[in-house]
Amino acid sequence: MDAFEELNVKNHLTSIKIQFGHDYEVYDHKYFSILSPFGEKQSNLLANYCTNLINQFYDFFDGLLEPAIRKKGILLFKNESDLSKYEADFLTEEDYTMPGGTYFFRDIPQFAFADDDYNAVESSLNYLYVIALLSHYDFPRWVEEALTQTYIQENNILLSGHEFDHTGLAAYRKEALTYFKENGLNNFWNGEIFDRSDSLSSYASVMAQMFMSSIFQEDKSTVKMFLADCEY
Repeated sequence: MDAFEELNVKNHLTSIKIQFGHDYEVYDHKYFSILSPFGEKQSNLLANYCTNLINQFYDFFDGLLEPAIRKKGILLFKNESDLSKYEADFLTEEDYTMPGGTYFFRDIPQFAFADDDYNAVESSLNYLYVIALLSHYDFPRWVEEALTQTYIQENNILLSGHEFDHTGLAAYRKEALTYFKENGLNNFWNGEIFDRSDSLSSYASVMAQMFMSSIFQEDKSTVKMFLADCEY
């Protein structure tokens, strides 16, 4: 990890601490700087939890991806009001937001959550961390989406209160295949379809995973070579 980048993360969180008041403290860890009003003990638990997420991610891909770890900021706000105030100042269209949390794509990579419900934060963090780790590679959009969906489904990583509908997924695959047979794959390969807000982006995610499933049937060295060649 780059020392200048690490300092940037810590300095950014320190500036946010000043903005939001003395209830918040910054705790520094090997892979993370954490801003939290909930004390050092919870900061240590969260750092250990996130370190395990990193290890599980690379264990799952079993040498197919070279580790690319950047220091990140994790901002735990004491309520939704503080989180909304922070997002109003920093959120852009490039960032990834979902119920329970946001991952900010920027020079200072960071997660932000409201800690009203720690279980909801935990499930969102699982999901967002996969996206964050894959964002370190220069993969085409469909490859990044395929690896994301493969990982979260194989590991049952879901938002709190959700379940996988495997029967529904099979039907959705048929719908996706029908759509792309009729309309072609141009907006799939160039990544444009993934940014749509309608069901077509879900069709694209399903198609990406189907492509990747067939690639993963090859031997490990072939898959690793494919992923290396995919990077821009």
